Amino acid sequence: MDEGVHPDRIELIHHGFDLEAFANVPEHRIQRIAEKYGIRLEGPIIGASARFVATKGVQHIVAAFRRLLPAYPKAQLVLANARGELADVRAELSQLPPGSHVEIPYEMDNSALYHLFDVFVHVPVAGWVEGFGQVYVEAMAAGVPSIFTKAGIAHELARHGENAWVVDYEAPDQIHAALLELLSDFALCSRLSRQARAAVQQFGLDQHVSRLARFYDRLLGIRSRAPTTQSVATL
Repeated sequence: MDEGVHPDRIELIHHGFDLEAFANVPEHRIQRIAEKYGIRLEGPIIGASARFVATKGVQHIVAAFRRLLPAYPKAQLVLANARGELADVRAELSQLPPGSHVEIPYEMDNSALYHLFDVFVHVPVAGWVEGFGQVYVEAMAAGVPSIFTKAGIAHELARHGENAWVVDYEAPDQIHAALLELLSDFALCSRLSRQARAAVQQFGLDQHVSRLARFYDRLLGIRSRAPTTQSVATL
């Protein structure tokens, strides 16, 4: 609507995700990722997936993680999609003990990587940063208890204390406090995980294909077709 398009001419159809691929990952794939990158399984693993650019807020994640280490000295920070040379991020990383963080520029088996995380953190610095932000849906579909700021799809998806832990923009103190809260409360994490998976069911491939079909039918003046039981994978 910022472009002056009348609301009646806008049709919102979200991305579709293979939710099952994120929800259920064989243990051998998870173990392979851990071994590939030297991810330790002895302490809590904090995960993130964002480029090293100012708007993604990775510098605040690293600052919060550094403050977490006195309470969890064996914790490890795993930074996926770790591309870029933002000075603020590099400065924070330089203060971490050797071996306490892992940088992964690209990993194809993304769904297995999520299952290594005890907590996932994605904290863009403003609400406009993400056009959509698929990592929100991916982390929630994987059932990882997550700390978010609201950007992109998180504006309508993330509910504080229900399916995620929402913090303010550019607030490493709040991220640190949220990490302490989640790592010390198994019941809370279980609830967030369960309700996160429920919240993202609307983004399944079946729903995406059905919405597209109804949209094209309307454009072509075709009466609503009967529901199909055909698997999306065979379309």
